Amino acid sequence: MLYYKIVPKSLPSVKFAHYFAKKDYKQEYFTSNSQIELVYVKNGYFDVEIYGKHERVPQGSFLIFCRKSGPSIFKAEKGIIHMHYTCDIELDYDCTLTDNVAETFNSTENVLLLPFYLPPSEETKRLSKKLIQIVNDYNATESNSLACAITTLGLLGELSQICKSTLFEKNDISSSILCYKIKRYISANITKQFTLADVAKDIGKSPNYLNSVFSKVEGTSIGQYIAREKIHMLIELKKTRDISFDDACRCVGITDISYGYRLFKKHIGTTPKVYFENLKYT
Repeated sequence: MLYYKIVPKSLPSVKFAHYFAKKDYKQEYFTSNSQIELVYVKNGYFDVEIYGKHERVPQGSFLIFCRKSGPSIFKAEKGIIHMHYTCDIELDYDCTLTDNVAETFNSTENVLLLPFYLPPSEETKRLSKKLIQIVNDYNATESNSLACAITTLGLLGELSQICKSTLFEKNDISSSILCYKIKRYISANITKQFTLADVAKDIGKSPNYLNSVFSKVEGTSIGQYIAREKIHMLIELKKTRDISFDDACRCVGITDISYGYRLFKKHIGTTPKVYFENLKYT
C-alpha cells in the first residue's frame, strides 16, 4: 500500500466536484500540480499505475490522488460502466509518497497520513456520503464554496485519522486509538458547538476518562485541543478568505464573538487586530 505524508500550508479551495459515469474509462496525468483528488469509486474498479507501482482500487473504495506524486494512469474495468464521485481541491502543501508503513506510522501529529486508497468498509460508506454532499453543494451554487472547503478539510482530516487508526491497531496501541476517535469527532464537528460531554457520549466513555487518556497521550486537555483547532481554522479562514473576524468565528462554531476574541488572545498571545495587521508586513 502506498501512503502520502502531507503537510498542508493553506485551506483548500474546491476546483470542481462532480459525479462521473463512463464505459471503458481511462485517464492519464503527465504533469504534476498542487491539486488533490478525493474519489469514491461507486461502480467498477480502478487499475492504477503510479510512481512505478501498480494498485487495484476496488469498488466501494475511497481513493486519494495527490498530483504532486507525478505521472500516473487510471484505467477502469473493461466493459463496465465506471461510476465515481470526485472532489478536486487545490491547496499549498508538501507531499511525500512512501510504501514504508513504519516511516508513516512514526510521522508527527501535524502531518496528514493518507493512504492511496481506503478499501471498502463501513467507514468508506459513511465518508462517501460526505463527498456526495460536497459534490451536491458545490454544484448547487457558488456561494457554497467556503462551506465546501471547510467540509473538505474535515474530510481530509477524517481520512488521515482512519489511516492512523489502522496503523495503531496493527501496533496494538489502545490509548492512541481512543485519541484517534476523539480527534475524529472533533474534526467532523469543528464547525459546530459541542462539549466534552458530547464527545464522551459519541464514543461511549466517561468525560473524565477520555480527558485523562487524551491528556496523557497528547499532552493537553480535550478542551484545549478543541480551542486550538478552532483558532487555527479561524486563522486559515482569515488568511485565505475575504471575511471578517466575526464571520470566521461563526464558521468554526463560535457564536459568542467576545469569547472568540478572548480565546484568540489566550492561544495566540495577541489580539486578532494586531495579529492580522502584522501578517500584512511579513
